[in-house]
Amino acid sequence: IQDALERLPGFRSVRVLEFRPQKDLERGLVVLVLYSITLEVDGSSGVNNATLDFISLQNNLVEKNYPGAAEQPTVVYTITDFRNYITEALHKDGFLGNSSQEASQTGTESLAFL
Repeated sequence: IQDALERLPGFRSVRVLEFRPQKDLERGLVVLVLYSITLEVDGSSGVNNATLDFISLQNNLVEKNYPGAAEQPTVVYTITDFRNYITEALHKDGFLGNSSQEASQTGTESLAFL
């Protein structure tokens, strides 16, 4: 996960907080992973609205897909979903193809993904 996230603008760290096996009615035994991502963002504006909207949308989709789950995950990504989201974010921010970025005064926020 860290290798994929290191190219995100503002990425600082990723930590695995917990992982455990869990039974899924459709897929059998799966591994549930709780991790947090620390991003450095502009202190005045925080995480942009597009990112927050995407997280909310994914959360709503997860809740619809797993209505009987004992523990409702915050966000569930497949590797493909996550890779596509990272690529889209990098293109949107002009990070891909632009190796230089200006340093600016920033703050730090953490987002937890499950």
